[in-house]
Amino acid sequence: MIFLKAIFILFFYSLETYEVNPKIIFDPLFIMQTLKGEKKKVWITKKINSNFPKIGNLTFAPQFPLLILEEKEIEDNLLQCIKKEIKNPQNCFKYTKDDEDIVYIRFPRKLRPLTEEFSTPQDIKRLFTKIKESSSEIGAKEARDVFRVSGKGVAIGIIDTGIRWNSDFITYKIRDSITRDFGSSKNFSKIALIWDQENENYENGFTYPSGFTYGLECKFPSRRDSFFGKNECPHTDKEGHGSHITGIMAMEEENSGEIGVSPSALFIFVASSMYEPDVIEAVKYIFSRADEFKLPAVINISLGGHFGPHDGTSLFEMELKKFLGKGKIIVAAAGNEANKNIHIGGKFSGTVSAVVDVRGDCEVQFWFPLDSGISLKVDFFGNSSEVKKGERKILVDSHPKIAIVDFGGGADFPFQYLGYSFSNSKEGAVFASSEIFGHQAVIWLNIPGQKRIDGWISSDPSNCSFLNQGDIKPTPEGTISVPGTSQDIIAVGSYDISSEKGNLSRFSSWGFEESEFIKPNIVAPGEIIYSLCPNDDSALCGGRGTSQSTPHVSGAVALALERNPSLTPSEIIQALCSGAKKDDFTGYQANNKWGCGKLYIPSFLSSITPQSKPQRQKDINYETLYEKIGGKKYAVLSINSQTPFRVISAGNQYYDMGWSTKHELYFDSFPQNVEIEFADGEIKKLNIQTGGIDVGTCGCFVSGKNALFPFLIQILLIFIATRIIMILFERRT
Repeated sequence: MIFLKAIFILFFYSLETYEVNPKIIFDPLFIMQTLKGEKKKVWITKKINSNFPKIGNLTFAPQFPLLILEEKEIEDNLLQCIKKEIKNPQNCFKYTKDDEDIVYIRFPRKLRPLTEEFSTPQDIKRLFTKIKESSSEIGAKEARDVFRVSGKGVAIGIIDTGIRWNSDFITYKIRDSITRDFGSSKNFSKIALIWDQENENYENGFTYPSGFTYGLECKFPSRRDSFFGKNECPHTDKEGHGSHITGIMAMEEENSGEIGVSPSALFIFVASSMYEPDVIEAVKYIFSRADEFKLPAVINISLGGHFGPHDGTSLFEMELKKFLGKGKIIVAAAGNEANKNIHIGGKFSGTVSAVVDVRGDCEVQFWFPLDSGISLKVDFFGNSSEVKKGERKILVDSHPKIAIVDFGGGADFPFQYLGYSFSNSKEGAVFASSEIFGHQAVIWLNIPGQKRIDGWISSDPSNCSFLNQGDIKPTPEGTISVPGTSQDIIAVGSYDISSEKGNLSRFSSWGFEESEFIKPNIVAPGEIIYSLCPNDDSALCGGRGTSQSTPHVSGAVALALERNPSLTPSEIIQALCSGAKKDDFTGYQANNKWGCGKLYIPSFLSSITPQSKPQRQKDINYETLYEKIGGKKYAVLSINSQTPFRVISAGNQYYDMGWSTKHELYFDSFPQNVEIEFADGEIKKLNIQTGGIDVGTCGCFVSGKNALFPFLIQILLIFIATRIIMILFERRT
């Protein structure tokens, strides 16, 4: 089941009581889904009276009419009404005079993973050398060694398909008496938190995360859980994309050590449906959990789509922008569509044509200047229809075959109805079809004067693409994926480190030549990159795409945040640019193919001014007890804190290197001292025998329970009682 838990709520009222609202604008995909009889949830905007500040390059008019609420499923009676009133579906919506206006109803789009292909090699030892090629290319190990960083004290969020959290390559080592006696040498996963948005199997005590009402959360999943008879995290990565992306940042190999860019970070993973609302909720979840741990965070989104005007003003991007700020960064894949014929664009006049090859369910979005006077005519499936601004025509209505052309402002956001007051306002038109295969759509645009027009294939590019037969030819320019088109989200392109070493990947999306800001921002190695496979650790998988280049930059950003946790998106982007490597491939000026150049982490970090981290008081609680396993009695030390930590030394060279808020280690006898490291880098010593702590600059509060405590308390009470008796005796004499 797909969960579209999201950000807008739709209010439906009785069909008999209220007057018709004539001001509702519909996304054509909403109409199409209704005609198909599919019951989906929708986004909605409503007019409200509120002043909004300037956001990015947008200046909102006073009383900007946008309200962000929740989302609701369409009711059956409304669905049936819309089917009957398909030419005037606004007749189905009623409102009271006291209500604000419903302005726009939109069907959420789904993002796609941006990996071109996977291969599964056999020689795993040879591939560790291959893995290190991309790390060497970006100077990752050199940067870690010179600047003494590894991602420690930083949360890295990943929104993707899923994660194989129990892989040997992303689980931390543990060494205690259980390791010696039973060989259980791996404990906590590097993935400290997992939220599976599509899993609601609550049979084994798992539930949804606090603050949300769906999905399943695993906190600090451990491979030792099954050894002790506990329920393991039930999440799996069915596709492998998310595991591959994570490994690029997190992997470590048993003998050769660090492989990933930022291996010591605390990783938070959201396995998402990849619909826009769920991605927004995933971002909210990651940043909120990082805040709880008092950590800066960078989120890796190796996903993308082509909905909206591609200038950062889509509804989706504007929602993501709200989360960004100091220590809150998003890095996104630039896209793999430079060679997919998904974009047409340029300045044109008169009547010109664009031809679309329709091979499956297809959506094409066009964007024009506001009040452009442009009209469209579409020839498709033996039908022809012309639309002007404010009109919608149903070209084909022969269930299940459906085709719509819409110029009602529903391409992404109805700017002309929302009172914007910025110069680059745009209006959108849409052609969409479903269940019609093997046909061409000829779209004629009648353009008065010379105007800039852009069109994107906003559905899966495998289903449709622009052809060269039209007057307007497809171009690789302007193919950066959403949300990477947002000014404050770092868009990462890809270059080849294998067959065409050093050259831009042929698929790597381009930005616009004329733009207020450069996109992509930077490029990183994206083919061929080796990392985790979806099934097991017997082999490593090769992958190529901007999905693979993006985590190189996300890992680099984590290293930067370790040096300075207060960096803003603009400061990160500036530092990436100043540290970018330029050569004959990239050219020596920033451009719309390479951005500022190739990622080189040592130069990037050298432009980051270090900032000391504030020390915060941390609670530590520990308990000592005994437990019998396999006929042997073990001394068990259980340590808890609200702040994630790891045990780096616990007598006799024992340790538990994973990040967690609770650690249990098994000994033959209790160690006297335990050294722990908090996620923010503070290292402290805990004295188990006395319950004390090596204070130094700690700011820690420690409490403990052990067998020694009752004895010490008895001694103390006897001493106090004896002293009181002596004082009383002295006074009497």
